[in-house]
Amino acid sequence: AIVSASDDKGVLVRLEPDADGMDFVIPYIKVNEALVTDAKRLGFDAARTRMKAYWDRRLAQGAKLDVPDRVVANVGKSLYIRTMQTGELGADGIYALKTSPNVYDAVWLHATAYGIEALARRGYFAEAKQYLDACFAWQGSQPCQDAKDFTTWDGFFNAPPQYTPLLWLNFHGWAQWAAARYFLYSDDRTYLDAKLPALIKSLEWTASQRQITMKLNPDGSKPMNYGWLPAARVTDGSSGTSTFSDCIDWMGFDEVTTLLERIGHPRATEFRAIADDYRDCILRGLRLATRTRTPVRLNDGTYVPYVPGYLESESHEENMWYAAVVDAALEGILDSGILPDGEPMREWVLGNLEDNLFTMAPNLADEAAFLGHGLDYIRHDDPALAIYTFYSVHASHMSRQTFTTFEHRSWGAGRVWDLAPWPFGYYTRMLADMLAYDEGDEIVYCRATPRAWLDPGKGIHIAGLQTRFGPTSFTLEATADKVVGFIDVPTRYAPSLAKLKLRVNGKVASVKLNGEPADIDQATGTVVLPKAGSRITVEATLVR
Repeated sequence: AIVSASDDKGVLVRLEPDADGMDFVIPYIKVNEALVTDAKRLGFDAARTRMKAYWDRRLAQGAKLDVPDRVVANVGKSLYIRTMQTGELGADGIYALKTSPNVYDAVWLHATAYGIEALARRGYFAEAKQYLDACFAWQGSQPCQDAKDFTTWDGFFNAPPQYTPLLWLNFHGWAQWAAARYFLYSDDRTYLDAKLPALIKSLEWTASQRQITMKLNPDGSKPMNYGWLPAARVTDGSSGTSTFSDCIDWMGFDEVTTLLERIGHPRATEFRAIADDYRDCILRGLRLATRTRTPVRLNDGTYVPYVPGYLESESHEENMWYAAVVDAALEGILDSGILPDGEPMREWVLGNLEDNLFTMAPNLADEAAFLGHGLDYIRHDDPALAIYTFYSVHASHMSRQTFTTFEHRSWGAGRVWDLAPWPFGYYTRMLADMLAYDEGDEIVYCRATPRAWLDPGKGIHIAGLQTRFGPTSFTLEATADKVVGFIDVPTRYAPSLAKLKLRVNGKVASVKLNGEPADIDQATGTVVLPKAGSRITVEATLVR
């Protein structure tokens, strides 16, 4: 049995008393010694030192997310660097954030949007802003593909042909969402004032094009797609009326409306009513579509209704491209957050994904960067499944030697490597939500952190993480019987409620906040924090 292993001390092996010996299999790649010699002569070591110093400086300009898992901490650093390497300054002076530095050397705006959101959330505002500029520069420049019934494209977010081979309808919502997130995190009012007319135009485009489907049937009833956007291209390999289009376009509309509410814009109430109606229409259409499908069997022998990803599809959509249904349409429902608390369709979608459709990897779609279900687990306070999903994506869709991500686990040797902005976005959003969940009017610290992160001798050190309420920092350090530290609750826009979940291996016996005893929910280890305004000290006594 292997007792210990490290890079500097080698491997320590214990042989059982009755063992005759042990076989070692040591995989290796033979090094071309002449190539190594040439590299050293050219100054490779010095160049590597300069490059490391450069990226260390860049990394230090953003948030510090120091968690006691070396792989998790280093993946974030690697993905930031790789994301920056996908950026391109074109001859037109526009900075385009592409999907990959090699195979997918083009713009898919969902990947760009997630890259922008991650950069903003980690405080890299200059980089996020330069790539967001491209979205505004391209707005309204061309129509979506496979779209017949639209009346205008003025205000539609897209990417031009020289940058993208395929244009999805939901690129519009992704760009809206990324823009709103940038402004909510940065509070960059000067830039917002400059781009506000474009954002308003983007909302007006969605509102006007929804009107096209708001026509009653001859019998006076509403059609299934009432209030949805007309059919258009959904993914690289699918078109139609889909949750991946409308749920994401609702998400973008809703997030920009939230931004308008934040700044007290005079049209915020108008757009909130439209956002709520859009959501109601999508949910109504999905419920009607679900009634036309046969139920699906779950692993426990029960059946649930099948929630489709496309209104025009048939049965369980098993004859469609897997990625167009599972990775995109069904994950898109969960990614968008459109399903309210208590909506049974959430359990139906999750149950079908978990038991029937996540066949390629543990609790993951085949295109692993789609982590809508992981975000949904955090949103609905299911930390065990959120953590499982977070670690699954690193275990099965990333080279653990180089932290290189790839698409389509099932493609084997044909996998596409290094889709940096997209995994960077989902990684950052998942980790940030695990550490400081800030949806709605509350912020919850350590909502879904692994309990092992606060084992004796370990700690969590966060500085400059951006939230909707402003930047936040906190430190928690664990000993055998205590967790001590501090929390700086955001003050720019004070949350209505701030909480800390002390997720530890053991029981939290008592907690003091600012030296005063605090009530604790023993079942969850949750304490309510004092109102924002100053640093809050934390001292928890544990029973391991």
